[in-house]
Amino acid sequence: NDRAALESGMGAESLIGTQPHLMYADPSERDRLYVQFLRDGVVRDYETSLVVAGGRTVWVLISIVPIEYDGAPSMLTTVVDITERKTMEDALRKAATTDVLTGIANRRHFMDRAEAELARARRYERPLALAMFDIDYFKHVNDQYGHAAGDEVLRAVARVCVAAMRQHDMVGRLGGEEFAVLMPDTTIQSAVPLIQRLRLSLQALRAKAPVLAIGLA
Repeated sequence: NDRAALESGMGAESLIGTQPHLMYADPSERDRLYVQFLRDGVVRDYETSLVVAGGRTVWVLISIVPIEYDGAPSMLTTVVDITERKTMEDALRKAATTDVLTGIANRRHFMDRAEAELARARRYERPLALAMFDIDYFKHVNDQYGHAAGDEVLRAVARVCVAAMRQHDMVGRLGGEEFAVLMPDTTIQSAVPLIQRLRLSLQALRAKAPVLAIGLA
């Protein structure tokens, strides 16, 4: 309909005849929706994402109810755009779990994840490794070069940690210049070379102090 064309940014000539599953960011979502409808006879507020004009992704709630159309059983699908709400939720989630300065996990999120991974390791008898370190003489950096330079050092250290570790590892800032790395399903023997690689990367790090503009009267 006209509203669907408006929301998707696609004209009726583009929408009509398009296979519905091709509009899903994950095409298999269409199959799951249909299976749920066949099982329950109705779908209420199914959250998923669609790809619309220009490759733009929108988050939607989809509801499906049975109707009779031209004397034949059919389905009425309602799609509600919740992209703005999802964007706000993601921003709030990021603010609650991410260290503002470095962009890595903050202390609370890191400790929550560590507790969960520890419980999982104990339950399933899986290995778990944890490494902690801090920056030596960090106070001297702030005192000699200023807090802006100190902040850049912290950001540079965080970037090196993320680049050096594996995708499923978690890097967190516990406070000040203290960092930690959580390595699920990792034995001590496997963790040592990983941390050695991280140590060498940090040893080679050279952080550039921010350029200060000095005005002369």
